[in-house]
Order: sequence, then structure tokens, then C-alpha cells
Amino acid sequence: MSKDKKVILLVIRRGVSEMEWIAPVINKFNFDFELFTLYLTKASYSSCKTDNLSFSIIDIIQKNKFILTKKDKFLQRFLRKFSKNNFLYSSLTKAIHDIKFLKTKLGIPKYKKIDLVLTEFGNYSFWLNAIKKEDRPTIVHFPSSPIVFLKNQNESKIKIRKIPGDYLIVNSSLDVNYWSKFIKKNKIFYFGTPMYEKEWVAKRINQVKYFGKRKYKKILFAYSSFFGIVNSRDFTKLDFQLNQVMQTFEMFQNIKIVIKIHPNKNHPHFLNVLKKYKKNLWTLSSKNLVSLASECDVVVSDFQSAATVFGPLMDKPSIELWKGINSIYNSNKSLSGRLGLTAKASTKKDFKKKLYKAIHKKKDKMWINQRKKFINIYGSNKNISKNIANFIKKI
Repeated sequence: MSKDKKVILLVIRRGVSEMEWIAPVINKFNFDFELFTLYLTKASYSSCKTDNLSFSIIDIIQKNKFILTKKDKFLQRFLRKFSKNNFLYSSLTKAIHDIKFLKTKLGIPKYKKIDLVLTEFGNYSFWLNAIKKEDRPTIVHFPSSPIVFLKNQNESKIKIRKIPGDYLIVNSSLDVNYWSKFIKKNKIFYFGTPMYEKEWVAKRINQVKYFGKRKYKKILFAYSSFFGIVNSRDFTKLDFQLNQVMQTFEMFQNIKIVIKIHPNKNHPHFLNVLKKYKKNLWTLSSKNLVSLASECDVVVSDFQSAATVFGPLMDKPSIELWKGINSIYNSNKSLSGRLGLTAKASTKKDFKKKLYKAIHKKKDKMWINQRKKFINIYGSNKNISKNIANFIKKI
């Protein structure tokens, strides 16, 4: 291992959404470096493998990877669960997050320091604190979603936890006010969203196979299955809402519903609902959202879903469902809705009306304005990854 090469540690917390965002950037690194990847869970690793394009790029570039499992440091973690002594708890935490252990697993020589850590903006893992204390690397946080975050009226009720890193990269200049609560403004930088870059989108679309002109309309339905984290009352409400959506789809002729389930919010009860409806009406897909949005005619998504943005990205109508329950989100208007990137359906009846317009009136001002808003917010789709790579090179 060359002493001149910068040692970069990519830490993956949840999975594919992080890798989709950062892979185009790492692919543009134009300096001497050695990349190592730490997956904090086996589930995060499995999630990343579902995106062949992003995963293959990281897999080729990285020197080594390590996937944390429940077996690693099992005894220490078990004892910590029952530790009521602050000193003992702290000692066990330090033993669990042992940097020498981590470097051995990754194949990083003891004499080498980790120079740079790349990780998503929601990562508060003890590993970051341990690495920071041991090697004093620069820590750069990046988004795990293309969504632009805005301040809301309930923000005073939210407990602010400062992010542990040195810099934060965000999607848009509109993000800065919101994220300045978590890190100083002069540490926030924006260049655009790498996964929306023209070159990257083209790679995604090239994966799509076309078989001539279709005689039916394809509707992308991006759904987050929250059934596993809600109480029985909200469970019933979500079940009722999903049935309402499927009933609305049934009212239309010559359409096919392509359902993309959120990679992390994927409780299997949604299948119990879908099985009530004709199999020729719907199909499940594991493709990425860029590919799906490019081959579909309309994008329908949950309230407050990042999938809403993929409609205007691909110049397709975007419709957002009404908020089925109040326990998940504390706002009545989504971020994409506030930005004009999607049209919110307020009821089942309103959803039917908007879906009809999306299918039969694609040139309506509602959809044209969504695309204009997208371009205005996300800006240029050129050299985004290269610019971020150059920023990382200089820090």
C-alpha cells in the first residue's frame, strides 16, 4: 500500500440509496486513493447489491470491504446491553468500536491512517467517533436521498442533533437553511445531485429494453410499506388507503401498474392487498427508479416520498398520494409538494381525476410546470460528480 495514496473509508449505514448517490462521484475521483467500504449491517450490504450499476462501480474501485454482522464483538455487545455502570458501558463501547479490529478486517496496515470518511447525513454511528478520535480523518457527509429539505412550521419541536462530520454536501442551495441547524453554514456545500447527472441517467436508461410501441400506459407506483412500524389503528388506515389506490387503478383501461417497493420500508403485508386484484393489472419490479420512470408514462408515489422527483426528472407527470396516517410525518404538505415537483391527490376521487389528466393530457400546464420547477431547483445536470470529486480532492 503506497504511503502517498489517500485512504478513503466509505461507510454505508442503510443501503442502496446511499450508494446510488455517491457511486457517480467516486467513479470520477482523479487522484491517488485507496477505497475501503464498511457496511454497518448485513442488510445494508444486501440492499446495495440490488443496484448492479452502483454496486459494480464501487466493487471494482474498492481495495477491500468489511460487512459487520451480529457475530462481530458479540460478547462485548451482549454485556453492554446489561451494563448500568457508565464507566463499564463506555469501556465496552470502545471495545466494540475497535479501530485496530476494523483495519485488520479491511486489510489496512496499522501504520496507515484513514484520511477521509464518506458517509450519509443520517449516520451517527459510534464508529465515526472512534475513527475520528484515533485517526483524525476529514469526515464528509452526503445525502442518501435526492430530496431537498426545507424548514417547516414544526421544526422547533424537533430535537437537533449535530452531525459528527466536518463537511456536508447537499443537493441544492435550498437545502442550506434546513441543514444549518445541524452543521455550520460555511461547512455546507452544494453542486447538484449526481444520480440526476445527464451522463449517469443515460447509463440507467441504456439498461432499459424497449420492445416497440405499447398499446397500454405504464404507471410507476412507488410505495413505502409502513405496516410493520405502526399501531393497529394506523395499520387499518394504511390497508384501506392502499385498497383505495388499487381500486382507482382498476377503473382505467389499458394500463399496467409497475410497483416499486421502498428498499427499507418493505413490510410484506402490501402483498396481501395486491393479491386481491387481477395479476394482469400489476407487477413488482426491483429496477432502479430512473430506469422505471424512463419507461413508464406516469409516476405515482407515497406522501413525502423521494420517488416523486423522478417524474419531473424524466419529464413524466408526478402524482403524490394523500397522507394516509399522521404518525409517520408531522407535516401536512410534503417537501416535493411545497417545491411544486408533484401534484398531491387529496382524496381517492381527486386521485382518479389527476391520474386521468396524467394519462390523457401529458401537455397540461400542471406537468410542464413540474419539469420547469425541477430544472430551476436542481440546476445543471453536467459535471456534478466531477465537481464534487474535485471538492473532495482539495479538502
